[in-house]
Amino acid sequence: MTAPGRTPDRAPGPVDDGADRPLVGRESELATLVALLNRARAGRGGVVWLEGAAGLGKTALLSALLRRGTSTGCTVRAGTGDDPRSLDAVWGLTDHGPAHPPGITESVDQIDAAVAALCASGPAVLALDDLHRAGHATVLAWNRISRSAARLPLLLVSGCRPTPYRESVATLRELVAQHDGELLVLGPLGDAEIVTVAAGRLGGRPGPRLGRCLRALGGSPARVLGLLDDLDAAGLLRRAGGRVELGGDDDRAAAALDRYACAGVAEPNRPIVRMAALLGPRFDATELAAAGGLPLPAVTTALSDAVEDGVLGDDGDRLSFRHDVVRDAVARSFPVAARRAFHRAGALALLATGAEAGVVARHLRESGELPPAARDWLAQLPESTLLTDPALFSDVLGLGPVDARRCMLDHWLGRRQRAARTALALATTAEARPGAAADLRRLAVRALVRDGSLADVDAICADTDDPRLAGWHAVALAGLGQLAAARERIRGLAAAPQDGPTAAVLALARVRAGDGRLVADHLAAVRDGLGGDSESTELRGLLHGCLIDLLVQTGPPDALAGAILEAGPLAARTDPGLATWLRATAARAGYLAGRWDLVGDAEPGLAALVARHRSPPDATTANRSLRSVGREDELDAMAAEQVGDLAGALRARQRALAAALEARPARLHGAEHVVRLALAVGDDVADVVRRCERAAAEEALPVQLAIAALVRAMPDADPAALSRVVEQLSRRGAPRQHAYGLEELAVALARAGDRAGAGRALREAVRHYASVGSVWEIARADRRLGRYRVRRRTPADQPTSGWAALTPAEFRVVRLVARGMSNRDIADELYLSQNTVQTHLARIRAKLGVRSRLDIARAAGFQAEPGGEVGPVRCRRSGPGRRT
Repeated sequence: MTAPGRTPDRAPGPVDDGADRPLVGRESELATLVALLNRARAGRGGVVWLEGAAGLGKTALLSALLRRGTSTGCTVRAGTGDDPRSLDAVWGLTDHGPAHPPGITESVDQIDAAVAALCASGPAVLALDDLHRAGHATVLAWNRISRSAARLPLLLVSGCRPTPYRESVATLRELVAQHDGELLVLGPLGDAEIVTVAAGRLGGRPGPRLGRCLRALGGSPARVLGLLDDLDAAGLLRRAGGRVELGGDDDRAAAALDRYACAGVAEPNRPIVRMAALLGPRFDATELAAAGGLPLPAVTTALSDAVEDGVLGDDGDRLSFRHDVVRDAVARSFPVAARRAFHRAGALALLATGAEAGVVARHLRESGELPPAARDWLAQLPESTLLTDPALFSDVLGLGPVDARRCMLDHWLGRRQRAARTALALATTAEARPGAAADLRRLAVRALVRDGSLADVDAICADTDDPRLAGWHAVALAGLGQLAAARERIRGLAAAPQDGPTAAVLALARVRAGDGRLVADHLAAVRDGLGGDSESTELRGLLHGCLIDLLVQTGPPDALAGAILEAGPLAARTDPGLATWLRATAARAGYLAGRWDLVGDAEPGLAALVARHRSPPDATTANRSLRSVGREDELDAMAAEQVGDLAGALRARQRALAAALEARPARLHGAEHVVRLALAVGDDVADVVRRCERAAAEEALPVQLAIAALVRAMPDADPAALSRVVEQLSRRGAPRQHAYGLEELAVALARAGDRAGAGRALREAVRHYASVGSVWEIARADRRLGRYRVRRRTPADQPTSGWAALTPAEFRVVRLVARGMSNRDIADELYLSQNTVQTHLARIRAKLGVRSRLDIARAAGFQAEPGGEVGPVRCRRSGPGRRT
C-alpha cells in the first residue's frame, strides 16, 4: 500500500521506465484524464472507469496520470484489488491505514469518512487497479466513494479488465456511467502505432518479417516490447540502414513469438490453444477434441478464451488463427516427431468418428504415413470425393503404392506427362481386371492430348478396338492436322455402340476435324448426357467450349449469351487447366460476338482490346498500358493505323487472321479489316478472299459464309451487293461485322454520289458501334466518310441521346476532354471560343446522360496511367487563329 506522500509501492506498468515517455496511441485518453485532474484541482471531483485487456497499456496510463497528479501537488494514492477477502486495498488509500471494524457496513462508512478527511487538505487522486479481482466488500466501499467523489476535490480512478465477468463489478461500471462518470475503454493499438512503439524501443523501424510478428500480438504494447526485448537479448535482431529486422535462428524466434502471442490466454488453456495450431488454417472444437483426445468442454473453454484474447478468429463456422505467423510459430515449437504422432493419432481418431474425408486426409498427409486402417478407408472413397481437393488427396495417395486414382489426380492437376507414363505402366499389369487396362490407356491418351503431345498417341491407339479410345485417337489426329485420317477414324466409329462418354468423344473429334454438319443442339444434348466421373467432367468442359465456338458461328445471340454465362459454373467443377481454357473461350466468344459485357477478366488481352476499342483513337495510354500476351497483333494493328502506318496495321491483321483460320471451327472475324487495309495500301486481296471462301466452304457455318461474302463484295464496292451482304450479316448473328458492313456500304454509297444514303448507312453503323461503346470504330467511320463530306447529322433521323446522337464536332470535343484538356486548350485546338466549347459540353452531357467532365472521359473509356491522373495536354499552335 502507499503511505501518504509516497509513490505507489506497486510499479504501475511494464512501460513505466521514463516519467516523460509518450504513450503512443493513448494521447486522447491521457488528455481526458488530465482534464479531469484539473477539474478535481478546481474542486469538482469525478470518477473514471479505465478498462482494457492485459498488456494494452492501462496500467501505464494510470502511472502517467499519477505522475501528473504528484507533480501538480495533489495527494496521490494507488492500490490494487488483488486480495478479494479484505478491505485492506481501500484502507490503504486513506491516511488511517487498515482497520477492522465489526462489520462491512461500519467499514464502508469509516472509509468514506477517511476519504473525505483526506480531501479536506487539498485535491486528491485515488486509483484502484485490477478491480476485477477485488472482493465484494471492496466493490461496495469503492461504490460508496464513487458517489461522494462529485462533492469533493477528488478524482477516483478505477482500473479493470473486461474479463472475467463479475456481476458486482459490472454493476459498479454501469453506475459510473449513469452518474456522469467517464468510461475509457482501451482497444488494441493500430499497426502504425505498433511500429512507432517498436521504433522507440529499437531506435529504428522494424523490417517486414519483424513487422509481421509484431502485428500478430493483438495490438498490445506490453507484448510488443516484451518480445522485442527477448529477441534483442537473444541476438536475433539485425540493425542496418535505420531498419531492424528479424534474423538468426528461426526456431528461437518462433519460440519467443509463441510465448507472447498466447500470453493473454489463461495458463490452463494455453496447451489446448497451442495444439490447435497443428490443425491447419481452419478447424473447429470437435476436430481438436477428437484429434487431441481431449474433453470437448475443456476445448470449448480454451478456444473461447483465445477468441476473446484475439489469438483466434471465429467466422461462425470454423475457427482460425488471426495471424498465420502465430500459427506457424506455435506449430514449429512442437518437435517433428511429436507433430507426426499427433496427426497420426488424430487421423485414426477422426476416422473412427466419421469425420469429413478432407479433415482426415489433412492429418494423414501431415503424419507422413498411411496406417492399414487409413489405407482401407482411402480405397473406399469415391472419385467425386477425391476431386473435392485433388492436391490433398494426391499427396495422401502418394503415401501408398501407385494406383490408377493417383494417375487421375495427376492428370487433373496438370501433371500430364507423369500421369501418362504411370497409367501406361500400370496398364501392363492390370490385364486381369476387366476394363482396367482400357481405362488406364484412355487416361494416358487424354493426358497426352491435353498436354499437346499428340504424336505419342498414335502408338497407343493404332490397333485398339475400344470405341472411346479410338475417339480420342481421332481428336489427336485432328490436332496434328491429319484431318483426312481423323475423319476416317470417325466414320469407322459411326456404327459402334456408344455410351455417353463415347458419344461425347466422337462429337469432340468431329468438331476438331471441322465437321460443319454438327448443330448446337446435338452438342448440348451429348454434353448433358454425361455423368460425374472425371473423364465425363473433362468431356463436358471440352464440349461446352466447342458449343460456344459453334454458337459464335451460328447463333442465335441469346443461346450464345446463355452458353457464355454457363461457362463459369462449369469451369468451377473441372480441372484448373480446362477451367482456364473454358473461361478464355467464353471471353473470346463475347468479344467476337460484340457481347463485351460478358468478356470479364478471364483473358486480360481481350479486356485490353475492349478497353482500346472504347478509348478515343488518340488515347496514348492504351498502346502501352493495355498490351497483353496473346492479343498483340490486333492491338498493334490499331496502334499502327492510328499513326497512319496502314502497311504495318495490315501486317498485324494478317498475322491475327492466319492464326484464326487454323482454329476449328475457323474464325473469319477480322478478315474484313485485312481486306480494307490491303485495298487502302494497294495490295491484291484475291488470296485473302480465296482463303476465307475456302474456309467457309469447308465448314459451311452461317457466320463464316456471311463474312466470306462481305470480303468478297468489298473490292468491287458495289452498293447493291454490299446491301445484300449487310442483310445477310444481320440475320446470321454477327453484330460487329454487320456494323462494319454498314460502314462499308456507307463508303460505297458516298463514292457513288449518294450522300443521303451514305449518311443513313453511317448513322445506322454508328448506332451499332455505340451499343457496345466502340469509340474507336465510330471515329474511324466518321473519318472515312468525312472524306466525302458525309456527316451523321440530319434533321430527319438524328438520334437524340447516346453516342450516336453526338455530332462530329461534339465527338471531337469528347476526345479532347478524354485527353484531359481544359476548355481553353480545347478552344485553342479546335479554333473555337470558350463559350462554344462550354455549349458543346452542355449538349454532350445531356446526350450521354452524365454530369461532369470526368464522367465524359469515363464514358469514352479513357484510362489514365496506373497511379496517375488525367492531366491537361497543352497544345501549341502557330499562325492565325491561335488565341493568347
